[in-house]
Amino acid sequence: MRTTRGTGFAGTHCLVLRFPVYRGIVFGSWLQGVFPWRNSLAFSRFAVCAYLLTGITGCSSVIDRVLGGGDLQGYWLPLTVQVQFDPSLANASLDYTDACRHAQVLPIGTRLEEAMERSLGLVFERINVPGKSTKGTPDGKVDVALGLKELNLFIPRKEDKLFPATVILGVDVSYLDASGQVIYEKKLKGEAKGEVSTDGRSCTVEGLIPIVDRAASLVAEGVNKHLGSAIAIQQVGEAKRGGRPAVGTALRTGEVSPPARQPIPGVLSSSVSPLTFRAMVRDDNRDGQLHNGEMFTVEVEVTNSGSQLATGVYVALAGSPDMVRALGERLTVGDLNPGDTKRVERKGRLDGQVAGSVGELILSLGKEGPLTGLPVPKQFQLSFVPKGEGSAQPGGNDVDHALDDHVLGMPRKVAVVVIGVEAYRDQNFGPVRWASNDAMAMARYVKTVGRAADDHVRVLTNAEASKAGVEMALEQWLPQEAEKDGSVIVVFSGLLTVDPQTGTVFLLPHDADPEVGEHFVSLRRVQTALAKLPVSRAVLILDARLVPFPMSSAQGIPKMPLWNPSRALGPNGKLVQVVSLSDGQTAHSSDRVSHSLLTYAILKGMKGEADFNGDGVVGLRELGDYLQSQVPRFVQEEFREAQDPQVMPPLGLGHGLGDFPMAFLK
Repeated sequence: MRTTRGTGFAGTHCLVLRFPVYRGIVFGSWLQGVFPWRNSLAFSRFAVCAYLLTGITGCSSVIDRVLGGGDLQGYWLPLTVQVQFDPSLANASLDYTDACRHAQVLPIGTRLEEAMERSLGLVFERINVPGKSTKGTPDGKVDVALGLKELNLFIPRKEDKLFPATVILGVDVSYLDASGQVIYEKKLKGEAKGEVSTDGRSCTVEGLIPIVDRAASLVAEGVNKHLGSAIAIQQVGEAKRGGRPAVGTALRTGEVSPPARQPIPGVLSSSVSPLTFRAMVRDDNRDGQLHNGEMFTVEVEVTNSGSQLATGVYVALAGSPDMVRALGERLTVGDLNPGDTKRVERKGRLDGQVAGSVGELILSLGKEGPLTGLPVPKQFQLSFVPKGEGSAQPGGNDVDHALDDHVLGMPRKVAVVVIGVEAYRDQNFGPVRWASNDAMAMARYVKTVGRAADDHVRVLTNAEASKAGVEMALEQWLPQEAEKDGSVIVVFSGLLTVDPQTGTVFLLPHDADPEVGEHFVSLRRVQTALAKLPVSRAVLILDARLVPFPMSSAQGIPKMPLWNPSRALGPNGKLVQVVSLSDGQTAHSSDRVSHSLLTYAILKGMKGEADFNGDGVVGLRELGDYLQSQVPRFVQEEFREAQDPQVMPPLGLGHGLGDFPMAFLK
């Protein structure tokens, strides 16, 4: 294992290099620190040469490489750290299709590891890298694993032309102190855009490597910044500087409210916690909405699966002020002997005007004494209905209150993300009638007949469903909640658009910008995120209306939507996709039933109409058959138009995902 030592000169801003006196002094001082010259005269001569060199070259690329490059900052925390690169990093590659439409693989593992090594070398005083020399006893360990990887590139034919390309790379990084305790973890990504070229004669695509290097540099800058500025890691460094053991303390969330929908840094994974807890938040009438004056309840069950007494256990509450004020900031659990389980409950009432459309409650487990071994907080959301709210209210139908008396069954291993964008920030995208109501109704159904636990359902509506919010729900929250061999369901109600030149389908989040095409989320990216989860089944429902591509200047016949660019949708894949319409059609919403007609049919099917074999379970195949027969009928009767939903891949009798239960009726 090789030891890399941080270099003070590496953090010096390029502006310093513009002034010869400072250049010579700073560069000479750095050289003396790195290479301890025995002969001061020899060093002086070398420093003069270095001074002249920097005076001539200024901010050259050579100096940039000496400095470490990019926007990396030097922290040099007084720690010796063992670096562990997960095999997923070394084996990383990007798949693309060349100008001859041949599949190609571009290995990027070495570039990622080198970028990470440069980054970490500026965070810590010394790092020990796998396969190289070891020096010093490690004070901690940094684990780096590959997260997201995506290459968006489409080359339709062999021609002499430039093509846009986007590379997105992500890593999961965590710091473990000398005791092996995880005191900080973070998911980071870098996105780089550029152009590649083909010459019209060969199949070769030129220019990918610089884009990959830029994406790797950006994610490395994120690692550099977040690890170097992490308070928990800085405290470990200060402890060592003061002669104390380099052991950290996990941050206790709940004492300070974390930002809504952001990863909570420094919290231990529940996989290493002797304390575990389950929680449920419900409103009195169980419609998923909080009205002024309505009671709501928080129930928490805490278990001590460790071998020692846990003293002074409590649950800290944070989130929307109205909800916290109604419940109080802490629920006392008390002492828990090994193997003990305790349940606590708190009721509250919302009084007065409630601000915002969705309320959030964050429950964090805490205990007196050492703050080690605390599980990840749980987040819950309920829709607020303020007094005097002027938005349209659902009309009478046979689905919105059909499950009010449904008896909840045992929760199963399923994680759900429901997204509804009814109002867009840019008015060029008109409102999507009833999309928010669709999202809230779907959330209620998956919690009741779908048997999803409250804390395993994430709902994003309107402004919450920004690009950042959608990406974090799919690429950060969902991987944390999805269980091995379990299932996930993702529902999107809103607008879709299709690039007419490539057929690429994009989801339009709340902050989509029609002028420049920013803040679109590609369907391929969503499918890739789901395919990477450790689950055995994933269902993606796109209940959306197609709108023209905002920046289209394409000539000729536009490409049809590319609904199925992912291998995950193949016959042996784990992903089933339901799309509200077929090519050339419009998806319809109905004021009569206060829903889109696809969502309305899904809810009717889940409440029992799709249980064709009468076994009390609505399977995915049954639901798909119901949608494909009933949605065209509903649309024809009300709008005299055609709308034919698609199920991809078709769930024939031999398809293993067809029996996946969408609803339990008893």
